[in-house]
Amino acid sequence: MARKSSRLFKLFTALSCAMVILLCIAWARSGMVGDYVQCRVGLWQINLRSDWGRVVVEWLNWTNRPLGKPLDWETNVCGHHHESPGMMMNAVERAGVEYEDGVLSFRNQLGILGEYRLFRMYYPDAILPFLLLPAVALWRRHRRNRRRADGMCVHCGYDLRASKDRCPECGAALPTTPPKTLVPSS
Repeated sequence: MARKSSRLFKLFTALSCAMVILLCIAWARSGMVGDYVQCRVGLWQINLRSDWGRVVVEWLNWTNRPLGKPLDWETNVCGHHHESPGMMMNAVERAGVEYEDGVLSFRNQLGILGEYRLFRMYYPDAILPFLLLPAVALWRRHRRNRRRADGMCVHCGYDLRASKDRCPECGAALPTTPPKTLVPSS
């Protein structure tokens, strides 16, 4: 079980690192262009926008089926603006994260109706949660290397200098490589 959770931790850490890189690239692009990704499934539509230093995630539930492709990518040189005619907004902002929900009622030839939910935040606020797992992974690696160098069990921290093959505290096998020692140069 411990090995499986360790693999999951490594997988989620790698995904977090990839998300940090993608968000940094989108942040750099957001000052020049506005990127817009749409994914439609049935009457649901999920939009991801990069807009003037902010990331916007929208969930739309249409009461009538919208037209368009199931997955679409658009780049707009002028950027996107969240105020559109027909969007009745109810916005709440806390700690730099804005949440809106409302009703879409575009009265045009298509007669688009529906409701939406929207999260808008600045890129640093979006990047910080994804830095948590890589920071924990670096701290764990540093602790393990420090324990190994000090002749301690890498799992529980018990002093292993008098032990032969297993840690008497947690039962973990001793590492096959001896601890690194600093040898003074001549």
